[in-house]
Amino acid sequence: MTGPLHETLTEMDGIVDRARAGGDRNGYFAAMYRSVTREIDRRCRLDDFADSGRMAEFAEAFARRYLDAVAARDEGRSAPVAWSVAFEAGARWRPLVVQHLMLGMNAHINLDLGVVTAEFADRVGLTEIAADFHAVNAVLATMIDSCQRLVGAASPWIGLLDRVGGRSDTVMIRFSLERARRAAWHTAERLSRIPVAERGAAVDQLDRNVGGLAGFVLDGPPVVDAAALLVRLRERARVRAVIDLLSTASPAAV
Repeated sequence: MTGPLHETLTEMDGIVDRARAGGDRNGYFAAMYRSVTREIDRRCRLDDFADSGRMAEFAEAFARRYLDAVAARDEGRSAPVAWSVAFEAGARWRPLVVQHLMLGMNAHINLDLGVVTAEFADRVGLTEIAADFHAVNAVLATMIDSCQRLVGAASPWIGLLDRVGGRSDTVMIRFSLERARRAAWHTAERLSRIPVAERGAAVDQLDRNVGGLAGFVLDGPPVVDAAALLVRLRERARVRAVIDLLSTASPAAV
């Protein structure tokens, strides 16, 4: 059955396929995000949200910011700062699988989600979409265990980071998916109070701030960076194999 996010998912398929063929590590986030979008599409078809039609529209608008950023990169145009940092890291060997995922989540949640939510609030009000926004947290919660398991499979020594610096896949993924979404709601509240005609400067500043946060994802204390290098040396699977692995993320059985 074709779902309401069919066209969006088709575009994501193309991004994942191109990343896989080209050995592009940006495909890690693309694969995981596609899995989450598939689950939202499935739940929209089951009418699991307060307003599933509006949720599909919201998810499509949210995904569009990511798809547009990818298109800008591919066409040599300027992408948002936060996305540019993530894309540039995709060409580097050193970042861990979990760091590539976090860079994508940083840009998409800390920047895009608040912006899109504010745009929807302009039309229907924050109160109207609050239930669906927070319902997505429940969807993400069902995906976390699967994502952590897959990251562990791709990065066998990831637990070393937990022992030396508390930056395990569990901590990192849960921080990005849960705390960042709460911060995105507060961002939406703040942006919605700014007149639309004056909002561009605030969004640009937010983009720069979120781009700056990427540094905390990539660089840690020396002892953590040293451990991360050891973890990275054990990430021996080819990029396409990791993309295939992350593509299998699925919700936990309920």
